[in-house]
Amino acid sequence: MKSKGTFLAVVVLILGLLSVGCSGGQGKGISGEIPTLNFGYIMSDHHTPLFMALTQWQKFRDQYNLYLQPVQEREWYDFYAGGRKIARVKLVSTQQGPDVQRLMSQGSVDMGITGVQALILSFDKGLDAKLISPMQTGGNLLVIKKDLAVKSWPEFVALVKGKKTQFKIGHPGAQTIASIIFRSALKAEGITFSDNPQDKQADITFVDMKGHGNLPSALSNQLVDGFIGPEPYPALAIQEGLAEKVTNLETLPPAGQWQNHACCAIEATGALIAQHRDLVEKMEELLILATRDVNQNRDGAAKDAAAWLGVTEKVEIDALKSVNFTSDPTEEWRQSVGTFGQIMDSMGQLSGRLHGLKPAEIEARVFDQSIYDEAVKELKQQGFLQ
Repeated sequence: MKSKGTFLAVVVLILGLLSVGCSGGQGKGISGEIPTLNFGYIMSDHHTPLFMALTQWQKFRDQYNLYLQPVQEREWYDFYAGGRKIARVKLVSTQQGPDVQRLMSQGSVDMGITGVQALILSFDKGLDAKLISPMQTGGNLLVIKKDLAVKSWPEFVALVKGKKTQFKIGHPGAQTIASIIFRSALKAEGITFSDNPQDKQADITFVDMKGHGNLPSALSNQLVDGFIGPEPYPALAIQEGLAEKVTNLETLPPAGQWQNHACCAIEATGALIAQHRDLVEKMEELLILATRDVNQNRDGAAKDAAAWLGVTEKVEIDALKSVNFTSDPTEEWRQSVGTFGQIMDSMGQLSGRLHGLKPAEIEARVFDQSIYDEAVKELKQQGFLQ
């Protein structure tokens, strides 16, 4: 009986150790292995700093001694800092911010780059995660079929209001940055809209393309009259002769509300921050450096993004003109985070712990600047930032 009890105890111990090693990468395995970091991102050039860090990893190694060395391209990377391997990173590719949040809620993503609106939605529903810093602002456009010959927002409004047939707009999803801004602007203009294709009374019906990649094909297949979404997909449709640019969504009404609006940002779960804060800070350092390098070498950034996304460099050179890359959580950016939350609440998208809060209260709940501040301090001490 004693030997049987001993055997069972050993089995339980082994199973317990194995479960630690497979707990989403946030613990050490049975051999004292480094943690595995599941990092989510979106297939959009808004994430170009990540693509540059991954593509030009040797430069980051030689210049900063902080880099992601490929183990299996586009999937697995070893993360080095100061000559020491600190994590194995698994890349998780998605089509839109809500996808990143869904995977994070399921425990499949620990850290990543997401749309601020997606983090707000998931935080409202109870997800323990925080925004750490921005990655970029702007970069969402409205384009329509070229033969409609509309090149400005006033012309678009006049066309929709004067059109006898319903206007169809493709979008990457109702809870994406582009859709929230666009719907807010339509309300300001008194234009009605619906997600229901059977609703024949609305001025505009939305066609959900379930992400960004299918937006240009929606035009080429005559499914929509135009679409909204992030670069490079508007630029791709324009390059292919399918569409005409109407406007950058930053310019939409109410006047000035969306200028330099928050868009994609870096986030991490509360569990990862609590257990591996140093790892989160090092990844933040890497992305701060990559963001700076993107701004210093736009042509190189366009080349890296084009290769990663499977488009031409010409498309990316044009696309990146509308995207502002920054890691700095300015007062303007922080206010924009709160504004998104407030507008989403007014649209009925928030019903949990952010419902009814003021913009500043929403921003304070979902954003923690301390890791960014620590990363900047470290980079300054190393002489990489002034």
